[in-house]
Parts: sequence; structure tokens; C-alpha cells
Amino acid sequence: MGLQLQDISVHLIEHNNDFRLEDKALLSGLAQSLAEHGLLSPIGVREHPNKQGSYQVVFGNRRLEAAKSLGWSTIKANLITADDQTALVLAIVENIDRKDLSDYEKAVFLEKLHAITGKTYAEIAQMIGKSASFVSLHVAMLHLFPKDFGTEPERNKILHTLTEKHARVLFKLDKMEDRWDTAKFALSANLSVRELERICARPSNSLAYANRPTRSRSIQEIIRDFTTGFNRKDLRPFFESFSDRKFTIFTSYPPFSKLTNETAKDYLCDAFRRMGEVKETLDDIDIRVCGKFAYVTMTVLFEIKNDGKRMKTKTRSTIILEKEREVGWKIAHAHYSTVNPEVFLGLFAPQVQDRSNRLAR
Repeated sequence: MGLQLQDISVHLIEHNNDFRLEDKALLSGLAQSLAEHGLLSPIGVREHPNKQGSYQVVFGNRRLEAAKSLGWSTIKANLITADDQTALVLAIVENIDRKDLSDYEKAVFLEKLHAITGKTYAEIAQMIGKSASFVSLHVAMLHLFPKDFGTEPERNKILHTLTEKHARVLFKLDKMEDRWDTAKFALSANLSVRELERICARPSNSLAYANRPTRSRSIQEIIRDFTTGFNRKDLRPFFESFSDRKFTIFTSYPPFSKLTNETAKDYLCDAFRRMGEVKETLDDIDIRVCGKFAYVTMTVLFEIKNDGKRMKTKTRSTIILEKEREVGWKIAHAHYSTVNPEVFLGLFAPQVQDRSNRLAR
């Protein structure tokens, strides 16, 4: 169908000024292509929910803007029946592989889908035909810098220029100042991922990895690092301790299921995302090593403030590690259970029940 351009408005899921960078060169090139070859692929629209006779773009906003710049009065469009959630899924599926979409923009799309649907990142990955790691690694970019670092335009420029592979390297820098300065340097010098890795790995460089080990970490160091990370609400030190080959987590919440590596990451990220202030302290720990296997039991004290409620609780943790060739100790299995589940679950009852229902499906 052909629609009057004046009857089409931009839908928020496709164009959001909070994260979109205008690329005039890209728009100019697209306009030239439209002028020479016409519109090869119709845009997708849905009826406007509040304005009769008007439409919202589901996907194809750049094509719409290019057509407007050429003075077109009409544009070919496919009419789609879709609510906000369905429209967002369609927009992401349509756009996720576009070369002109930055990895950070993809991360924003994926997080919006997570917030609207309430689905885990693993479930979102299935929805859009991507791996769970693709989703989790992109979403991690949203937490690369605090919002008080630099100016908003400066943060936007850096985040839209870096790839998620650059971000993976930068996440290894524990000091936020080093991470920020290194990212600015990577942008100004147009560094590749490999070049960025080399620079960060130099011991003499002030921007080197703050805790990059020259040997495999001891079990005590692994426990210390991810405990410190939890207190910063940063789960990466824990994730980096996983065995890529064997890791599972056994949740103490119904339906008491074993989770795969990627699903476990989603589970823990989801739990931490729901928490307010959190402080974790090791109360007791016992480490037993037998050859290439280690068995760790510990009691962890949690102090949590959430929705105006404050509580203290204990969690028992059992962690099994295996010493893998070359990489050293890695966590193969982790089991967590609350000492006082009534108190703990009472704080998160709605969220836990919602999560349990989704796992049970």
C-alpha cells in the first residue's frame, strides 16, 4: 500500500533521541539510493493507537526520513497488526543485523525488549534467533560507564563507536577512570580490538588491567574477586570464573532446576537487577582441595535494601572447582540456598514468583 508521508509518525522503538546518533552521511547515501533505484523494500507501519487515520513506523525509519528529504509525498508500506511488544520484536529482528546499527544501539533495543516482555536474556535470544551470549555481551555495554562520566554527547560518541568486543576488553579494567580514559584513547586512535588488548596488557601502561594475573588465580583470590564484584553489583568477576565446558548453577528457588552457563548468567543478572542496595560479607569459608578438584563451602551474610525495606540474611554456598589445563581453577558447579528463606523470599516475593513461573513454562 502507498501512504501519505504526512500521515506517518516515528515510533519510539525505532527512533529514540536518547541513544540515536544522527548520521547525515548515511541518510544522504540512502536518499541517493532511493532517488536512483526507488524503494526496494517497503517500510513497516501499524495504525496509530491514538490518532485515527495515522500510522506509526515499526521498522524503516531511515527510509522514511530519506524519502522526506527527497520531497516524496507517498511511500510504500506494509500494514502490520502489532501491539508494543510485538512491534518491538519485529523492529529488533528487522534491524539487529544491520551494519549501520552500532552494537550499543543493539544493546538498547535488547534491553527494551527485556523490560517490556519480562523475558530473560536467554529467552530473548531464542525470540530473535541469536545466541544467549550475543544478547548478554551486547547488553553488558549499557553498564560500561556510569552516567556521571564525561558529558552525555561524549559518552554517546564513545559508546556508539566501540564494538561489544572492545567493551569486553575494557570491562577487564576495574578502575573506572582507567576504563574511561582507555576508551577515549581507543576512539581517538581508532584502535582495533587486538590493539586495545595489547595496550591494556602492558604492565608499564597506566591503563593496564588493574588485576590482570600473570598466573592462574588461587581459589582464595577467585572467591575474593567475585565477592568484591558482588558488592559493586558487578557480576563479571564471577562469570569469568566459570568453566566454559562444565558450569551449572542449582537454584534453591522453585522449580529447583539446574541452569546452563548462559541461563545462570541471566538468572543472576536478573536477581541483582531487582535488588536495591546490597552488601555481601563472607561469614565462614572452608576450602578442601583433592588433586585437580576443590570443594568450597561458605556462609555469606547479605544486607539488602529494596523498596524501602532493609533486611539481613544468610546464604549457604557450595562451589566445586576444577583445575583446568593452562587456565587454572574454574568453577564447575555452584549451589546457593537461603538459611532463612521466609525472610529472603518475603522481600522479593512478587519477583521470585514471576521468575519461577517463567522457568516452569
